[in-house]
Amino acid sequence: MRKFFCQSAVNENFRRTVYLALVRSSLLTGLEAAVLTDKQYKQLEVVQSRHFRALLCGKACEKVSGFDSAGNRIYVFHAHTNEWVRDRLRVSSIESEMIFRRLCWLQQSVCYQTDSVCYLAALQGQASWEREPTICSD
Repeated sequence: MRKFFCQSAVNENFRRTVYLALVRSSLLTGLEAAVLTDKQYKQLEVVQSRHFRALLCGKACEKVSGFDSAGNRIYVFHAHTNEWVRDRLRVSSIESEMIFRRLCWLQQSVCYQTDSVCYLAALQGQASWEREPTICSD
């Protein structure tokens, strides 16, 4: 799989689509219901950024040439930021993707209420079959 993602002969858009379908979906599967800490979000972003840089096949760095004090030509590589890499590949951050997935999950739970009574009860704090307490007016 690594050979596929690092081949510059394969179209960048196709590599991105395959990555999002296979790797990122597996990376985020089941996390809709999990409460992630900032540290965990950062760890997921680091993994994703490393993969995205590999997808770009070296285009995430810029080669700048110059001369040193002795007149010798030197080359310096400047890495682009992770935001630049995400913009280049037209993908969202992990946190944005999780917000989107959670909203889709909640929308599906509300649409199919009979299948997700327990989830909705947990979100509302009360099951639909429980009644409001009645107050006697004696």
